[in-house]
Amino acid sequence: MKETRRNPILSVRFRRWSRCGFAIFSSRKACVSIGVLSLACSTILNLKAQPGLLQETEALSFALEAKEENPDTVFDAVQLAQVEVQGQKRHPLPPLVQKLSALSSQDIRQAGVQNFQDLLRILPGVDIRSRGSENVQADLQMRGGTFDQCAVLLDGIDLSDPQTGHYALDLPLPVAAIDRIEAWQGAGAWTYGIAPFSGAVNFIPTPLGGTYLELTASGGMYGYYQTEGHAQYSRKAWSVAADAGHSASRGYAENTDFRITQALVRVGYNRPEKAGTFKLSLGFADKRYGAQSFYSARYRQQSDQTKTFLAILQYSKVWKNWRVEGRAYWRQHHDRYDLFRYPVSAPEWYSGPNFHRTDVAGVGFTAAYAWPWGGTTTLGLNYRHEHILSNNLGILMPEVADHASPGKPVPFEKGAFYTKSGLRQLANGFVQHHYRSANGKWKLAAGLLLNGSPDFGASLFGGASAAYRWHPHWEWSVFVNHAYRLPTFTDLYYTSASQQGNPALRPEQAVTAETGLHWHHGALRAGVQVFYRYGFRIIDWVRQSGQEKWYARNLTRLQTTGAELSFSYTPNIPYLRRIGLDYAFLFVGKHSRNYHSLYVTDYLRNHLSLTIEHGIYASLGASWEFILNDRAGTYLDENSRETRYRPYLLCNLRLYWNRPRYEAFVTASNLFNLKYCDLGNIPQAGIWVKGGVKLFF
Repeated sequence: MKETRRNPILSVRFRRWSRCGFAIFSSRKACVSIGVLSLACSTILNLKAQPGLLQETEALSFALEAKEENPDTVFDAVQLAQVEVQGQKRHPLPPLVQKLSALSSQDIRQAGVQNFQDLLRILPGVDIRSRGSENVQADLQMRGGTFDQCAVLLDGIDLSDPQTGHYALDLPLPVAAIDRIEAWQGAGAWTYGIAPFSGAVNFIPTPLGGTYLELTASGGMYGYYQTEGHAQYSRKAWSVAADAGHSASRGYAENTDFRITQALVRVGYNRPEKAGTFKLSLGFADKRYGAQSFYSARYRQQSDQTKTFLAILQYSKVWKNWRVEGRAYWRQHHDRYDLFRYPVSAPEWYSGPNFHRTDVAGVGFTAAYAWPWGGTTTLGLNYRHEHILSNNLGILMPEVADHASPGKPVPFEKGAFYTKSGLRQLANGFVQHHYRSANGKWKLAAGLLLNGSPDFGASLFGGASAAYRWHPHWEWSVFVNHAYRLPTFTDLYYTSASQQGNPALRPEQAVTAETGLHWHHGALRAGVQVFYRYGFRIIDWVRQSGQEKWYARNLTRLQTTGAELSFSYTPNIPYLRRIGLDYAFLFVGKHSRNYHSLYVTDYLRNHLSLTIEHGIYASLGASWEFILNDRAGTYLDENSRETRYRPYLLCNLRLYWNRPRYEAFVTASNLFNLKYCDLGNIPQAGIWVKGGVKLFF
């Protein structure tokens, strides 16, 4: 019997590949294996990655065989120059158009804020209108759209709230669990089963794989404290990750206190060569906060309590030229809204709080085939079920109308009942084809999406894009896209003394055209994009002059024109790590037959953001963010006087001392202590200083 002999492999393993705290491998807690490097392989260490926004940092592993005749090679310690590793992960199913912008894990870690609603302010074209700070509540808008026209995704799963966009950011996602944030435009999210009206934001958790533990504790002004834990364990094909966080504050002003608890657990099984990849995610979030003047300036002592439950199952498999993906998800959101937080102060006419529960469940399947002669064809089918129980929104339940029952009991409440309900079902199918020329200069894509619903009928939408790289440093792109949005349950059913919903609303639609030019050379990167969007049958709350009540109607037509410029410089020098500058301009023209509009004219006309990251001494560094917002539109103040929004300049600063096993930091948001508001009559916090420490195990 012939004996099989294996060459011995000598490998030297490091926990982190650098002693400097800000090294990319330190931030990823990745295990790197380095063996004997030949002369050719050693040139890897001298490569400079292309600069740009860090999209995905992968752990590197060099496994090189030592020569059999010299197994006891002695290695000398060599101090290597710092190398910034940057790159872009190829999307598993290529999108119809490229994503608009993104925040990397490094951008998130170095930001001068600790909540994702303030992180999103940095992105061009993204408008965050905060009601409460530190992830309490904010309206997410993109490129002049309203808070209901932007889709919110978690790891590619559409979790948009069908009740109202006010709760779109109620995600069971601690900041420590976010790996990157992507902002999509046009039909880029079709592979996820949606055609977003003005755009989509995708929160991507930290990839599964590896074993580590990260703990964070911080505190600051206004009685603020926050604790977070991020743990992951992997063994063979299995991985388990658990993320949890709790934060609270007594508030920066009257009735702005909050308590927030979030948790996300993920279990993964990865055998791509056999069964494929499975991932199960379970999440929970609980929020309780004072809602000072959130929805009415007349009644200041409002409050809100929400609970979110989440379950997502995902599967993917690559087989020869095929890639298939499947997903099933469920999101349940509970909301209790009190117009008067303290019952003793409520007038006799007040009937009590509003209770809502929304359930969103869906399944989807996507398959992509790479043709031997070039190009990829993608097919997808999706189904979505949306249901609401409420004592304010929907149609009166038959048993309640017949006085046979008081309704369905409200969970977590005593003596409260849901008396109304609403239901709708959606299904869509799409086909896309992507082609890339043999020389890599041309990229072309086109697709169709058919959407159907028993309530709204069937509609066909299309999109196409092209990109041409005529020079290694230059690329031009263009796309056209047709999108839609269904009315929310609030649009359909909400009724109050000042507002009246409309069950006869139809979906709103828009056609968007965009072109852009991008350039990069060495450490420099720049780009410019211009777009035009024509929206018709827009859902808006309108009123005529002399009226006090707002009505939901499909009357408005919008013409939105915008331009975005971006510049970044990522030098390889110790005391200047990155400079980023982004500017966005918008103009929205409204045509609504002499009606006054409640939402669509309050858009972010000018948005300028500047980020600077630099070293100070040794492991001490700093990150600065300057954000200038100039908003169009007006609001009615407490005395019913029409008031214009004033521009404001925010400055956020983060100082950090970064070591391999720990990081100490101090952040100061709104460093200039500026008085400003994103929504009328809701002033935001002034300067807010926090400090804390992170421990890595």
